[in-house]
Amino acid sequence: MFKNGDILNPKEAFVEKTLTNINVKADRFVEDNRLHKFATYTTVFTLSALSRTQMEEPDKILTDQPHDVIARTGGIGDNTGFANPDEEFGINAVYDDPTQRGVKNRVKAEFSGETLRKNRDIYFERVEIDSYPRPNPDRKLMNYTKIEMTLSEPNGITLWEKVRAAAFNSGYLDHTDAPFLLTIEFKGFDSKGEPVLDAVEKRFLPVRLTASSLQMNAGGTTYTLSATPWTEFAMVNSFLYTRGTGRISGKGDDLFSFLSNFETDLNTIMRSEVDRGVRQFPDIYNDVNAIFKKCFYCKDTRRLCKTISSIQQDRSNRTKLLECSW
Repeated sequence: MFKNGDILNPKEAFVEKTLTNINVKADRFVEDNRLHKFATYTTVFTLSALSRTQMEEPDKILTDQPHDVIARTGGIGDNTGFANPDEEFGINAVYDDPTQRGVKNRVKAEFSGETLRKNRDIYFERVEIDSYPRPNPDRKLMNYTKIEMTLSEPNGITLWEKVRAAAFNSGYLDHTDAPFLLTIEFKGFDSKGEPVLDAVEKRFLPVRLTASSLQMNAGGTTYTLSATPWTEFAMVNSFLYTRGTGRISGKGDDLFSFLSNFETDLNTIMRSEVDRGVRQFPDIYNDVNAIFKKCFYCKDTRRLCKTISSIQQDRSNRTKLLECSW
């Protein structure tokens, strides 16, 4: 091995190559802080809707202008857009139910839409985003993010009408389960006091609103909202826990019979909520049994794994060992 005409022994050559690779890998993860071009900056928050089309094609979130704006730092203004009702998943496609209940829901949606189109200003007062790494007492071995927002509305109490209308316009029947977009823009000045206009730095956070409270006085309404990232949707309590209680039973030591009974209980709870008018459509649990059965299939799913049952019995212990040949 040669370097600058000098002969290197293999060990030195290996060490030098390794250090070079390390430096290359390190440079790949080194990036300048984009906020360093600002001497001072401020953040502009915008809470808006997310259409089903944007959820199907996430790249559009980065390029589309915010539509159905609910709240914004400094006020909403007049230059806002609204979702196209004739989109594939727009309001006209969602509310095509000719029944009395469907017509009633359409009337509610149109009333909320009128409130949203008035562009009544709702301002951001505070946004706090906390990230909790694992392990933690709330999510055990999963990390999660908690978002708290404080909003103010000087003249009125229209936040949830606007939230419902934004969800309706984007093709969602239930605004409590609809996704929304929290946009963060960084604007500021350089060290000479000149505004930095070359590129406004933005961050986009799809979220789900989970809880809210409000306080009213002579000066207006103050809202406190809690939200979670959309990617952590499955960790909210309505999905993390069962919707009711039940008794799981099965046949002997047949695990799959217990799982089938569990699936039946879950669907029974869903039907009872529909009967009580708590929900319009039930969540349907299918093939819970089949999900666990995949554990007993090889990578070649056309043939079953070889199951070896080794039963060891004594007065207090009965163990079945399952092995899978890969």
